Amino acid sequence: MLEVAEADEFFVSETLVACIAEVVVGFVSWNEPYITWLYVDPRQQRCGIGRQLLQAALQRIGGEAWTTTIAGNEPAQALYLSLGMKVVKTMPSEIEGYPCIGVRLALPTSRMRDHAARRKPDAVDPERIANRQIDEVRIAGLIRAAFHGVTLGNGIGLWEAQGIDDYADDKQVAAYRAQDEKEDWSRISVADLNRCYSSLSFFDAIGMRFHLPAFLLADLSGTFTSMDILFTLTNRDAYTTSRFVELSPQQREAVRQFLLLRLADPRQWFNHKSLEDALERYWAKSDC
Repeated sequence: MLEVAEADEFFVSETLVACIAEVVVGFVSWNEPYITWLYVDPRQQRCGIGRQLLQAALQRIGGEAWTTTIAGNEPAQALYLSLGMKVVKTMPSEIEGYPCIGVRLALPTSRMRDHAARRKPDAVDPERIANRQIDEVRIAGLIRAAFHGVTLGNGIGLWEAQGIDDYADDKQVAAYRAQDEKEDWSRISVADLNRCYSSLSFFDAIGMRFHLPAFLLADLSGTFTSMDILFTLTNRDAYTTSRFVELSPQQREAVRQFLLLRLADPRQWFNHKSLEDALERYWAKSDC
């Protein structure tokens, strides 16, 4: 018999466990609204346990639930999709420092629209739109000033990172690097940024410093559409944050202002928790 019970203090997140004859066979954990973990004993899979756990978690979380999974994990995606979640983003990710492609899933867009409506959408608030546009121009100026004159040097280039992503040999990686812009990041085309979005997961700190302003400005203009740049800026694992150590205080402050702009945008409601955490911890004012 399957029972869903509250977990004990062993779990840090809110957790439900599934038991058969007092033996734990699965659990689901979440830090609202993010579903952090869903596990079912392989011997008990395909018996509906994962579905029951996920349904129970979604009922407790409410209308803002979302999660991520690996792009190749089709059974997991199928389970989430069967319960009404939708794929809203495909993006570079890391697990224990190893790059991969992640998939973000969230509850139906109709429920997202309902949530946004409660926050007074920009479509009926022209003053908010105008203020955001003014802020976007201001922050674009901060980014250009902070990163003016930055060159690639010996950092990893945009196309070079693609070679690394493709597990190319040294000769092939060198050929990729030969295509890279090395002197003026503003000359990098938006088309190349969109084509090479996964390079964000492979830059070293010097390469990140050179390319970051190009990605930020493209995101501000709405032309960088291949992934969500916020994932790179708010993911606080050691591998990700190590790639920002070359930023100067002025450059960090420009990034911080960009994140504050996104935090104030009601359309980014599903990123608010990660934005707040990142601004409080890694991108705090005292650190910029």
